[in-house]
Amino acid sequence: MSGGAPRSPRSFSELPSPATLFRMRLYDQASVDLIRDAKEKLKPLLKLRDGGNLKRIQAARTPEELLDLSPLATGLAQEAWHSRMRSLGPQVLPFIRDILHQVQSLDNNEVRHRISALLIAELRWQGEAGAQALQSCLEDLDDEAAALAGVALGLINSPTSAKDVWQRYLRLKALTPESHFIGGLWGLIDLGDRRVAGEVFDYLRQKRYFYELFGFLSLAGDQRALGLLITQAMEQGRGDGIDALMAATAIAHRVGKLILVRELLTTAQPDLSEGKIGVRAHADDNAGDEIANMILSRPVQEVHEYFALFYRGFQPQDATVADEFIRQNKG
Repeated sequence: MSGGAPRSPRSFSELPSPATLFRMRLYDQASVDLIRDAKEKLKPLLKLRDGGNLKRIQAARTPEELLDLSPLATGLAQEAWHSRMRSLGPQVLPFIRDILHQVQSLDNNEVRHRISALLIAELRWQGEAGAQALQSCLEDLDDEAAALAGVALGLINSPTSAKDVWQRYLRLKALTPESHFIGGLWGLIDLGDRRVAGEVFDYLRQKRYFYELFGFLSLAGDQRALGLLITQAMEQGRGDGIDALMAATAIAHRVGKLILVRELLTTAQPDLSEGKIGVRAHADDNAGDEIANMILSRPVQEVHEYFALFYRGFQPQDATVADEFIRQNKG
């Protein structure tokens, strides 16, 4: 099982976007612990690189001192930095907010992104106060940081965030072919924003494919996407069509049998018998009912397992994805 990696068409990334990896890392404390444990395996090597920075961070006593050291918070030093920031409590929030307002003026893209990601990750664990701090500087963030901010605001699940996340998402999605809009979609999904269903349907209809699309449809799609998903499953077959079929199954469980049958009867009838997906030449109402029963017979839990990385954070079996996150973030 690929954990929800789309297999067809092949014109888009086979790996999650940075925003998705960022969300998986921050989804819950267990995810944070898994990343930390992955770094522990490399501790002898990382300590050679990070030892000096680690000591400086551990010696810092004030928010100002720690924030001055944020460019050095990588690898083992990053875990120590977060631990020290957490120990200082809510007094750190105004300082983080002020730096996020200003950090986008840095010319060094790598340093700017590293600091932004570090501070946004810290705000994710600061509850409603962290959400308010992040919302206040959302317009000052560059597109890459805004994508991560959308993720963090969704995970905090602040009810006041949806309007700001939506407005920034609309700007990000115009930046084709950049994937920054995915962070906004994650935020809106986690906030329960119903507008996401129309957005993911539009991406499917426009054939604007990206790694997360079928997982997003599984999470938040509605009946509008059923016909296209069923048609795609029919055309691509049991192998490549499984992503579309699984997404359609998740939606079918949400909308119920009556709506599913209606969509089947307005779509070329698929034949799922004997492990095949084809087209029945002589479809009727009974066939629609029969196929709906077949689709709904697949437990929704099986869909959740298929798109596992969309329904939970990192787990030990995700070591390859965890390693990719560490690689992208240089430890």
